[in-house]
Amino acid sequence: METSNIFEAKVNNQIRVIQSVYENDGVVNIARISKDTHLDVKTVDSLWIEILNYIENNENLQKMDDYLSIRLRLLKDSWVYSLCENLLLGKEVSFVIFMEKHYLSESKLRRKIKYINQLLEPGALRIISRKGYLSIEGKETQIRYFAMQFFWTVFKGIKWPFEDVEFDHILSFVKERIFNTIEFTVKDVNHVEYAYAFTINLIRIRHGCTVSIAEIPYYSSDYVSYFKQPIYQKTKELLKTHFNLSKAERHYFLLTIQTRSQYYLVEEFYDQSIRAHQQNGT
Repeated sequence: METSNIFEAKVNNQIRVIQSVYENDGVVNIARISKDTHLDVKTVDSLWIEILNYIENNENLQKMDDYLSIRLRLLKDSWVYSLCENLLLGKEVSFVIFMEKHYLSESKLRRKIKYINQLLEPGALRIISRKGYLSIEGKETQIRYFAMQFFWTVFKGIKWPFEDVEFDHILSFVKERIFNTIEFTVKDVNHVEYAYAFTINLIRIRHGCTVSIAEIPYYSSDYVSYFKQPIYQKTKELLKTHFNLSKAERHYFLLTIQTRSQYYLVEEFYDQSIRAHQQNGT
């Protein structure tokens, strides 16, 4: 699904406006923006005036980093971002308190939830309201997959989304204790992607949202146990002792590592994966 479709129409239009400016070398031409976005001139002019409040000194929409920073501020200021952030990280969301905080009517909030649920349907996920609280319902593995999509789409790796978790600690662990341990190289941006995904796992676990053995492939235990090298065993031990992950969570993380093509650039891991799948008939 296209994660950006979740946001309010106004926010999506603001993003379309700054994208037009960025793609036209930072030149602000209202008529050109109107043509690019299919929005009338009056609407574009109004949106641009509001966008100016999100542009900091010395920022230039001709530069990709500045464009992404401005885009991020616009998205983070959305009440839809706040809703999704809390739900995807496993936090409690009071229906009434959320409405009051963001000056929303009940009908508007329910309409947006209904729309988001339509987008989530292919992943068998849905936002539900129970006893005055909102939560997201579905397989934990699917929720984490969508959470990764959502946070990466919004942040693009330029900022750290998770205020309660120290970025340097997680990135160092991923780079030096995980990837050095299993001996394959990834680009820095991929290190950050793994740090995002790993942190989503940790935060959801902290809020009681855990992966069960039933949610990961039936062959996971046999498949993971097939990897006998000291390198791989050390990785499993680190996940157990350093972060106190359950067996199911350790297997889940190790399986997600193997979804990356870089993993199979190590010939030993590629051959071992083929043998493991052959042995398990998978």
